[in-house]
Amino acid sequence: GDGTTNSVNTGTDATLPSLCRVTGDFFSMTGITVDTPYKVGIHLVGANGSKITDNIFVGGPTVYTDTAYFGVRISNGARHIVSNNQFAPSDSGGMYVQCIFSSGGNECVYEGNIAYKPYEKLVYLNGDYNVVNGNTVIGNPSIIPGTNQSGTVGVVYRCDGAYNKITSNFSNYGGGAAARFGSGNDISDNTFLNCGQSAIAIFGGTSPFDHTRILDNTCVCGNLTGVYITDGIYISADTGSSKPMMVSGNMVDGFAPVDPILNVPVWQADTTYGISSVKPSVPNGYYYVTSGGVSGASEPVWPTSTGATVVDNTVTWTAQQVSTSTASIRILAPGGGQVNEEVIVSNNIARDTRVGIVT
Repeated sequence: GDGTTNSVNTGTDATLPSLCRVTGDFFSMTGITVDTPYKVGIHLVGANGSKITDNIFVGGPTVYTDTAYFGVRISNGARHIVSNNQFAPSDSGGMYVQCIFSSGGNECVYEGNIAYKPYEKLVYLNGDYNVVNGNTVIGNPSIIPGTNQSGTVGVVYRCDGAYNKITSNFSNYGGGAAARFGSGNDISDNTFLNCGQSAIAIFGGTSPFDHTRILDNTCVCGNLTGVYITDGIYISADTGSSKPMMVSGNMVDGFAPVDPILNVPVWQADTTYGISSVKPSVPNGYYYVTSGGVSGASEPVWPTSTGATVVDNTVTWTAQQVSTSTASIRILAPGGGQVNEEVIVSNNIARDTRVGIVT
């Protein structure tokens, strides 16, 4: 690329500018360096059976702004192998937001990839029967450019679909794993160190979460700057059932603190904020988030209902309530008349916690 980046979350499969756009089957790419594409490095559109292996992806926005900047983007198709690739900042500090993003890709393998200081995710998948195995993510232990938090923004491994496997992966400084919208997802044998909010989250949608497995993971809270700490392992179906389910052999360390917003900074006057969260100088049970701006000379009158906003010079703050009942492991009952049944919670260790296991 020419150094220009566009991370605005707009465009379609037909209009997203890409250095390499592939619509045919059985495409193979190996040993290539992809340097600072305008928006997408490699875009597989309706293709099947591609192999993207042993490549290097560098570059991206130097300030975190949004979610639409990709090393590899997959739009539909199936049976791709994306393995042993490296994602790293350019010399100027530009970095990918989503290293690998899949919209509708099924039966794919993402294995052995390494990402250093990504803004968000190594893999963000929408599809079924995918395998995410043996990958490594090293987040930013210092402040993320364009924010007031450290680590990564959110989880680094996420699958929206059914029967996906997130296994034997590693992350440090930032997010862990999440799965949504489907049964049979397996999150096992991962090591998530210095996590931000939750280490593992299963949530969302009306689909059942039957046959979900969360086994033998190590989840360690990082108490990262600017991050609101939530439950270590969080399971919440909206209206779908959860039967059977296994949550066993996990070690959850350091979640459920007395003050979940201890490391969220106090609001400051005349300060330029990127994507940020702050707390009032006088605690009121809420913290406040913004997409950016410059604060005013005096502290605003903070609203105390979730979703309420207040204008502070050029910043608009949105209120979020702080939960004082965060737990190491939380399994919530779904709505819509559904129930959790045949759920096995066994042999877990909840360490350095105020509330251990809540069902």
